[in-house]
Amino acid sequence: MPERYNESEIYLKKAISICTSLKLVNHPLPANCHNYLGSALANLRRYNEAIKSFEAALEISFSISQGNEKTIAELRNNLNNLYRLVPVSYTHLRAHETVLDLVCRLLLKKKNKKKTKKKKQ
Repeated sequence: MPERYNESEIYLKKAISICTSLKLVNHPLPANCHNYLGSALANLRRYNEAIKSFEAALEISFSISQGNEKTIAELRNNLNNLYRLVPVSYTHLRAHETVLDLVCRLLLKKKNKKKTKKKKQ
């Protein structure tokens, strides 16, 4: 099965290249190619590449007037699903920490320290 996705990747990249050479930048065809390429890459578990492809499809869909709401919603859904699969570092998570998250984390840390002190006594 992965062979089919690899083959699809090759053909879809060629199609995107042809669209680019024909200057079909704001056209539904490259948006569809990027969308299908993103699906193939996701099935190959190449999530970062798939995200880039879905983002390209979303950008094209936004720029053309034919980008209907259903297509845009599907692309956003695909992206959200992939974002959940891509691992991020602890530092990255801390960078997005809000003040409320920080307070909760520090209170939990303080609570855990008290528990360990009681166990030692």
